[in-house]
Amino acid sequence: TNTGTVGSGTVPLTFDIRAVDTSTYANTAIWPTQASSQSINSLMNTLNSASSYGLSHGLVPIIVDATSARIASLHIGSTITVSQDANAGSLLVTDLHCYVVGIVNNIPTTNVDPQLSNNGYYNQVGGLLMSYQTYNIIYQQQLAQLGQGKGSVTINYVWVHSKSDPTSVSHVRSSLAAITSSLYTVQDRRAILDSLNADPLILTLDTHGVPHRWIT
Repeated sequence: TNTGTVGSGTVPLTFDIRAVDTSTYANTAIWPTQASSQSINSLMNTLNSASSYGLSHGLVPIIVDATSARIASLHIGSTITVSQDANAGSLLVTDLHCYVVGIVNNIPTTNVDPQLSNNGYYNQVGGLLMSYQTYNIIYQQQLAQLGQGKGSVTINYVWVHSKSDPTSVSHVRSSLAAITSSLYTVQDRRAILDSLNADPLILTLDTHGVPHRWIT
């Protein structure tokens, strides 16, 4: 997970980048039908199928959201260079050369917290979805070409899919708490929902005056 920008105009386009393990992401992600007409499994297959071409041309295959595609005039087959935040992943190479293999309505977990730019405008925020495996190999190729030795893109987020019964949830939570790794924080979706459903500020009244709960 990282961020990157394209362009330097009044309101540059900022991307939330999701480089995921295509062999497991579909089993973990919540991918609503509103996000795309294609299933998450189909999108992972698209990224994997495009990997060979990407590796031979030094381009990372990406799936982009429709709004970003419109703003940046992207279409299937377009190439784009994204300047990444070097600090987020301790990157030695920050220019990410990509080509578009898919366009979806929305990429979940992206574009949720737009930031103000220096001139007071909110940045246009979009999402990029790519294969971590392909990206990491191309990153290593770039390091070698620039004579900067060996390295890898640091994995900084892990999505965990657990059963919903209390015993399983408790076991997963205790296991995560015992792990020493590069993960700085753990966001527990079940705990967040429980907290929201108990927050009186979240409770609303329907047209009949009956309280109901806001659930994402």
